[in-house]
Amino acid sequence: MCEEKKTLNKVIIPSKPIAFLFDWDNTLVESWQVIFLAFNRTLADFGKEPFTFDEVKSRGYNSSRNVFPEIFGDDWVAAQKLMYHYFDEYAGEVRLLEGARELIEWLYLNKYPMAIISNRQADVLRDEVERLGISHFFASVVGSGDTVRDKPDPALARLSLKRLGLVGSNQVWFVGDTPVDWQCAINSGCQPVGISEEHLDFEMPGLIRVADCHELKKILSDF
Repeated sequence: MCEEKKTLNKVIIPSKPIAFLFDWDNTLVESWQVIFLAFNRTLADFGKEPFTFDEVKSRGYNSSRNVFPEIFGDDWVAAQKLMYHYFDEYAGEVRLLEGARELIEWLYLNKYPMAIISNRQADVLRDEVERLGISHFFASVVGSGDTVRDKPDPALARLSLKRLGLVGSNQVWFVGDTPVDWQCAINSGCQPVGISEEHLDFEMPGLIRVADCHELKKILSDF
């Protein structure tokens, strides 16, 4: 195992990774527009004013079971079910981000164990991973409802680590696009990797930042 320290964006990478945990939405797939449309249709059906795109994004980082009670009160379960019904109507518009398939295939061919950890409802998540034809690359796909709590709580990450036969360490890279993912990485003892340009001002000691899947693959290829 290579223990040579490398640097990326002024962050020390302590050692070569041995496994990867990936967030789903807007880490491997582009889905904000679909979430925006489904959520606002749900708001309209419950007689509520629509949210702006930025308002939806600010809440979309957390799971619906964490967010919906605040918005819909006692109707939150019905609202959640309705939103996922609308989401299904747009499901065909969800696409892998540029470079995502190449990264996943490269990791798989190079024997890196991988898992997906999302705050998306678990059955919807797994259906989507299957529809995109990449489920066979992942040893574990877990989402909201698979554990008692969702990200940033470490429960989902720990479940995936158990399925991978691993424990959290800086050699397990947790790749996500939001602070919720990075905090979950810290909480589960993993190395947070930010694959986003939207939170460049977010301060987290040791956070590795990459622009996209292409850059992450290049970095790994250079080890």
